[in-house]
Parts: sequence; structure tokens; C-alpha cells
Amino acid sequence: MKLCTQEDWFPPEDLISKWKSAYPKVDVEQELKKMDTWCESNPTKRKTPKGITKFCNSWLGRCQDTGGASPFASARPKLINGEMRLRDIPVDAKLTDVSWLEDPEEKAMMIEYYLKLRGHYFDGKDLRYASN
Repeated sequence: MKLCTQEDWFPPEDLISKWKSAYPKVDVEQELKKMDTWCESNPTKRKTPKGITKFCNSWLGRCQDTGGASPFASARPKLINGEMRLRDIPVDAKLTDVSWLEDPEEKAMMIEYYLKLRGHYFDGKDLRYASN
């Protein structure tokens, strides 16, 4: 990660191992890539050599608190005047969409299939999970 001193900082492997243990829901390597691009895109907010580990811990802690790195954790399509824009629907929702099915038996069969395959399905408004 680029620091405010223009130096590149790389977390040591033992620190990455600690983070993986402390934040089990988080894909630590992926989040480190996100942090890197964030630092690259925000040069005025880059961290100091002393503050970079606090930055990483805070970032990873927020990810852990919101369910890890799951792309579906907060993905909800936006409604404008009650209508969804296709570009706002998460890709995984598009892949598991059952809203277009008219036959109730066929719809129930597809819901069961998607729940087994992916653990969720899209009903046209929200991702629904097995517990919903």
C-alpha cells in the first residue's frame, strides 16, 4: 500500500496470519487489495507508517461486523418509483431470479434448486435465504 511518505508498505506474513485468525469471516487478501486501491485513489488520505496497521485493523473489523467480504451481504437492488433498474440488480440476483416464472410448481422447484445450489434466490425485489 502506498503511504503518505510515498513508500510502499507490505504487511508481513505473520500479521496477515493474525488478521485471518482475528477476522474469520473476511477474505483478508481481497480486502488488502481493496485497501491498496483505496490508498492509490485517495492520495491525500494515505496513512503514515505508524498508522497503517490501525487503518487495516479498522477496515477488517468493519468487514467482519458486516458479515465479511460477501458480495451479497448488503446487496439490494435500488427502486426508483417502485421500479428496479436492471443495472442496479446484483449479478448473483440475476443468476437466481425466479420472478419471471408463472407456474407455481416450476417456481417452487427453481427456488428449491437455487437454495441448494447457492443458498439463496431472487424474488424480484430481494435476495431470499433459506431462513427467510
